[in-house]
Amino acid sequence: MSESSLYAQLERASSGVLSIGVRRSDLPPDVEQDMSRRLSIAALCVAVMAICIFTLPRLSVLIGSPELFNESSRLTVDIICGLLCMDGLGTWTISRRGILKGGQLIRVAALYKVAVGLGISVIATVSPLSPETKLYGIPPVVAWLMLFPTIVPLPFKLATVSTLLTAATAPLVLVLFHHWGWTDPSPAAYTQIIISCVIGAGMSLIPAHVIRQLGHSVSEARVLGSYRLERLLGRGGMGEVWVASHRLLARPAAIKLIKPSAMATHGTDGSTPKMRFEREAQATASLRSPHTVEIYDYGVTEDGTFYYAMELLEGVNLEALVERFGPVSPARAIRMLRQMADALAEAHQRGLIHRDIKPANAIVTPVGLACDLVKVLDFGLVRLRSGFEQVQKNVELTGEGVVAGTPAWIAPEVALGVGEIDGRADMYALGCVGYWLLSGQQVFTGKTPMEVILHHIRTPPPRLVDLCETPPPATLCALLARCLEKDPSDRYPDMVAVGRALDEIEQALPARWERDAAYKWWQAHLPEHLGTVGQSSP
Repeated sequence: MSESSLYAQLERASSGVLSIGVRRSDLPPDVEQDMSRRLSIAALCVAVMAICIFTLPRLSVLIGSPELFNESSRLTVDIICGLLCMDGLGTWTISRRGILKGGQLIRVAALYKVAVGLGISVIATVSPLSPETKLYGIPPVVAWLMLFPTIVPLPFKLATVSTLLTAATAPLVLVLFHHWGWTDPSPAAYTQIIISCVIGAGMSLIPAHVIRQLGHSVSEARVLGSYRLERLLGRGGMGEVWVASHRLLARPAAIKLIKPSAMATHGTDGSTPKMRFEREAQATASLRSPHTVEIYDYGVTEDGTFYYAMELLEGVNLEALVERFGPVSPARAIRMLRQMADALAEAHQRGLIHRDIKPANAIVTPVGLACDLVKVLDFGLVRLRSGFEQVQKNVELTGEGVVAGTPAWIAPEVALGVGEIDGRADMYALGCVGYWLLSGQQVFTGKTPMEVILHHIRTPPPRLVDLCETPPPATLCALLARCLEKDPSDRYPDMVAVGRALDEIEQALPARWERDAAYKWWQAHLPEHLGTVGQSSP
């Protein structure tokens, strides 16, 4: 699931203590989520090391140095280096492409640790170098044992097993090679290698133990009310979004955390960020439109972190929808715009202006028995006309007088920061969303965000019919053009009027976007989201 498609309900935290849960692997979630990158780094390092070991004997001959390996041991080293190189590149590919996830990737990392340790032990055993040049008698596998946990931490139990197996490779290889007559170590060499491997294994388990304790500490600290945060979905300038689960109801959830630094410092009325966040969150939570993501809870933790608890949605936002599947039909676009207009109409009647309407902030999803339900997300730049200060939850918003919103979808009056901003700013952005749905293109583009903003202020929008492969109805083009008027007074008086106009356009269509058509689309393109929705749904 993408970050924009997961929003969850959260019960109020009576204790006000925020925590982030970890999975049963004992690893902190950030570490586990970063496992692919970490394993790819280790694998690439091993591949480079194998190439260097393969090349080093040949370079020594070229410069006139003595052979590092005799003829028989050189063949063994070449084979092991080739296997390590292929293994490293293969593991690097698997890690970078995300072929394996979660526990599978962790187990592969543990096996890779043992396999590389075995290869290092073979190369070290056949090497004719003196003990003084072999890290003063310390088997090279010990260096691998110490290095691996710093790059790829493993769950403690798995780390213990893999460490013991890896440490055992050095004495095991020595015994086997002695048995086959390839080496003739002294009893002191056996003792030295065993002691070194035991000490190295013990020391290498210290990072695993520390990480295990960190995982438990983080797990205990990251519990909020009845929810436990389990997996980080994304992190940005504003904060984090986490997948969570309700400890009693066993339902999936997601929680949006907002860093204190993402909030404006003070309002002009002297209110603190906490006061403004709470009263604006209360107003947003009062919205009851079925096309607005419902906020179940909100709060501020003891460490100053703001959080929202919202309903769970599984679908695709309108930006990703068009990017993946192309522009939608006029009938479907009308139905989507109509639902967004309903959500915004209620918000405007309650004095709330969204100020960041864009395709990424609207999700289309099957919910209950509805196949193509649109929900407006993230009233993050919401402003109350009653005089409440704006809450900053976007990197573009830094304080009073600074542009709030996203350049590709921003209304001219918002960009200029002149005059009172009302619901018609959202209406302009809705017109931009309509262009995106029908043509797959933004109304204006530019080399820089400022260039795009200047187009919104000065440049008439291009004709929609010139951007679409299949021309939309002229009435729909006229509606969107009116929404995109530079002067707010030239637009529709309110979002209710936009909804009525969309209804009239839909009534005149030869074929509407009905539930059966929506069901067939989801069944063909995103069947995993359908759940219990059926074609015969009323």
